[in-house]
Amino acid sequence: EKPMQDLLLLQAGGKVTKFFSYKTLQRDSLLRITPAEQVLANVGNFKGGLEAVVFQNYPAGEMTCTDKISRDNMLYTEPLPAIDWELTDGERTIVGYACRRARCTFRGRSYEAWYAPEIAVSCGPWKFGGLPGLILAIRDHAGVLDLEATGVEQRVEPIRMTDRNYMKTNRKKYLDLKQKVMTDPVGYLTGSSNVRMTIKNEDGTPVNPGDLVRGYNPIELE
Repeated sequence: EKPMQDLLLLQAGGKVTKFFSYKTLQRDSLLRITPAEQVLANVGNFKGGLEAVVFQNYPAGEMTCTDKISRDNMLYTEPLPAIDWELTDGERTIVGYACRRARCTFRGRSYEAWYAPEIAVSCGPWKFGGLPGLILAIRDHAGVLDLEATGVEQRVEPIRMTDRNYMKTNRKKYLDLKQKVMTDPVGYLTGSSNVRMTIKNEDGTPVNPGDLVRGYNPIELE
């Protein structure tokens, strides 16, 4: 109902790429230098963006995805997807680069992408790649995912994975878990731990747990 906007970074190295939220990076950096009592007193000031991070070709030939669900840091790997692109007519300019159009169907959704042949790296945001140039914009036909570059910079900077105590899983189990958390977060918290929680209305009356169940439209439908 309320689309979320985020500022996302794609680090495109010679072999490995990393796709993550700049807002979350800023938040985590701020949390490391802020006393815990100040954080607890001003929780609203420490909001990030997406928790999910996608590494392409790490390890070689595979994709590593991490995400934070509740208090758990999840990690799974899968083979690099072989996306069947259709190169189509069409040209547009994005952040100063002449781009060409391509289409594909990926995991239940149809996408239109714009790639820049001038930037000769065959990668793109999230899990996309495989075109003869960097993907600078992509959206699905339903408008659930809509990404477009706001700038391109050339830097010498290492691509790193944050060192955390990850719980290893697979893509199917991760998607099932994400579905549970997104549709019924309170039910997930109370069912997976010793946490007991009562949600109240503004007048102090308890909310029926069933009324807190919400819809969820994941990017990957299959």
